[in-house]
Amino acid sequence: MSSLDIVKKMQINDEFIELVSYASIIVRCTEAPVRSETGAWTWKGVRVDNGHEIDYLITEGYEHYGPKLYPVSNFPVYM
Repeated sequence: MSSLDIVKKMQINDEFIELVSYASIIVRCTEAPVRSETGAWTWKGVRVDNGHEIDYLITEGYEHYGPKLYPVSNFPVYM
C-alpha cells in the first residue's frame, strides 16, 4: 500500500506511522485529507507521543517527495 493509498482512505482519528530519516513516529489524523484540483492532498495530524501538530502535503505523481506513511497495524514500532 502506497502513502497516497493510505491518505485516500484516511479518516479523522486514524493512526499511521510516518517514517522519517532517523525514526518512526505515530500520528493521529485530526483533519481529514482534502484533494485540490492539482492533485495535492493536505491534512493535519498530531503526534501521539508529544501532541505536536503536523501539516501534511502529498501530491499525486510526486509521492516520492512526500511523507513515507505506513499503517500502524503493519509496522513494528520500537519506542
